[in-house]
Amino acid sequence: MRAVEPLRSGDPRRLGVYQVIGRIGRGGQGEVYLAEGPAGERVAAKVLNAGSWNDERAQRMFMREVALAKQVARFCTAQVVDAGMLGGQPYLISEFIDGPSLAERVAKDGPVSGSTLERLAIGMATALTAIHQAGIVHRDLKPGNVLIGPDGPRVIDFGIAREADTTATATSQIMGTPAYISPEQLAGSPAGAPSDVFAWGVTIAFAALGKAPFGQDSIPAVINRVLNETPDLSPIQSPLRDLVDRCLAKDPASRPTAQELLLMLLGGRSVDLQAAADLAPPAARPTEPSTALSTEPSGGARPRRRLALTVAAALLVGAAAGAAAVRPWAPKTVSADTRTSTVVSPRPSASASPTTTGPATTTSTAVTNPATTSTAATNLTATSPTAGPTVPVVTGLREKDATAKLQQAGLTIGKLTPDCSTGGTPGRVLRTAVQPGTSTVDLVMSAARTRVPDARGWPLDQGKAAVEKAGFTVKVGYRKGRDWIGKVAALNPPAGASACTGTEVEMSIGVK
Repeated sequence: MRAVEPLRSGDPRRLGVYQVIGRIGRGGQGEVYLAEGPAGERVAAKVLNAGSWNDERAQRMFMREVALAKQVARFCTAQVVDAGMLGGQPYLISEFIDGPSLAERVAKDGPVSGSTLERLAIGMATALTAIHQAGIVHRDLKPGNVLIGPDGPRVIDFGIAREADTTATATSQIMGTPAYISPEQLAGSPAGAPSDVFAWGVTIAFAALGKAPFGQDSIPAVINRVLNETPDLSPIQSPLRDLVDRCLAKDPASRPTAQELLLMLLGGRSVDLQAAADLAPPAARPTEPSTALSTEPSGGARPRRRLALTVAAALLVGAAAGAAAVRPWAPKTVSADTRTSTVVSPRPSASASPTTTGPATTTSTAVTNPATTSTAATNLTATSPTAGPTVPVVTGLREKDATAKLQQAGLTIGKLTPDCSTGGTPGRVLRTAVQPGTSTVDLVMSAARTRVPDARGWPLDQGKAAVEKAGFTVKVGYRKGRDWIGKVAALNPPAGASACTGTEVEMSIGVK
């Protein structure tokens, strides 16, 4: 049971419809209380420090963050249920988890090991996957923000702005917990999803070591270790130790995503992280050669729904106290010289041989073997249309890396199309297609599904920011009427609809 102290003079007695009944503690963001809702349900109420929220812009930012946080799936997190303002001071209502924090548990009982550590790793990875799929970056994952509830670990305090000034640098935010901040944040870059993965690795290492892996002494010494040193992970058993080590990579691009992390913890799958998006069955895969590796036998297709079942199992396992233990994996890499380029042939003319006809984007592996080339084949090649450009394989790469590789080959990037039907890693290339008669390559990108935020009634700039933060692009239009003048009147896809991240959302602004 979590300790609850009596209310003090000056503590609020009510927060909206919630009756405040006691104090739970104080965090870096403000006071935390135990409260009861209208139906007698117990909730945690956090009243944020007043100093950071004393202007209207900061309060609007807070409410935008809350709207996104409400979309995070409930498993392995403390669900955000409500929010409001108390005399210009924001408060946040979330699910009450009756259990100590990971920091408190380790301080009392010592380091965590064996299946208990593995359950913690899976539960936290599941929570991060759900948070990132909602378009949110946690930004403050640490042992104090992981509660050990009766049904397993729960991640709290995700997605709510840490500073009213969004331009604040990392140096203004490291005074409390520098040991859990990523190298890129310490260098002045904003926190991103890879920063959360780094914090996951540090938090798991803390649980196993019983202390912060980069130390807890002076801030300059801790920062120097985070930037330049590798912590001792020997108390963590392999294969979990190897995965924690990968998450602590100094380069954020070298870390797995939260989804990759979860799949490797659950499935024992060997995956080349640069090709992890290529997880569809052979019939649905792009025509470029796959660079994904698997430890499963090669005889027979792997059904697409197996991936969905694996993820579903991950979510259930992460939320259950009796989750299964981690199975070993053996990560492999694919060297650059084993990736085969493909030649894309334009559509043949009507006079071409029937054996050469096919779609404009049909690809074939380029093979050179002069010893077996016949005269007939040579004649056929001479009379066929000029071959299209050689397209390097970019399947499984991030958009930035794929773009650089294609441009280096003298190609132009065309349109980007999101596809969330395959279950691949979001943000990675699924397949390519050359526009006929050109050197322009279109990319189909793997995407995750998330819900369109309900931005109706918001001013254009706020509604646009919320929709873009959820991972969508925005097209602005206008709609005449008597309502919603100057504000968001409608969205297409509609508010609450499930859509691929990267999809264009049309936002209609009300005009007279």
